[in-house]
Amino acid sequence: MKWRRGSHIGLGLVALATLGANSADPAGEYRVKSAFLVNFIKFVEWPSAALGEPPRPIIVRVVGRSYADVIEAALKDKAAKERPILVRRQDDGQPTDDCHVLFVMADASQQLRPVLRELGRKPVLTVSEIDEPDTSPAVLNFVPAGTRLAFTVNLDSADSAGLQVSSKLLALAQSVRSSRLQRK
Repeated sequence: MKWRRGSHIGLGLVALATLGANSADPAGEYRVKSAFLVNFIKFVEWPSAALGEPPRPIIVRVVGRSYADVIEAALKDKAAKERPILVRRQDDGQPTDDCHVLFVMADASQQLRPVLRELGRKPVLTVSEIDEPDTSPAVLNFVPAGTRLAFTVNLDSADSAGLQVSSKLLALAQSVRSSRLQRK
């Protein structure tokens, strides 16, 4: 059987998903989520002007305090799309539109909707881990799936932000929401 590069990455995401949920250590779960973030970046396309020219970094802003240090350490020296990934923590009152990826952690879930209103239609990949994945306005949302970690995709939010989510990433999602999919 001939393997394509994308197949390896997809299998890696599935393996990571199982490892993360089996970990009794919550910090381990956030290390796995950090690996997911890197892969999310690889499988999402931004408008050409949004990222600028390499080697301009991809900025991941983390909203929440519980395991932000774990995410910061896990993404240190990581790269995607031929660019370094830099992590910035969100401080109160700081603008959120100076990033390419915005990860809203569970302990800050009440800030998700106000932050998204602030972003408007800016090309920012929003990732959350709220308990109501069917109503999450984020593009991607982490969800538990039995003994695994999974994610959902909201294509309407991706469209609003001008982002294109790869079909490879969509195929790995637990669910995909889109008004395009509901039209017949």
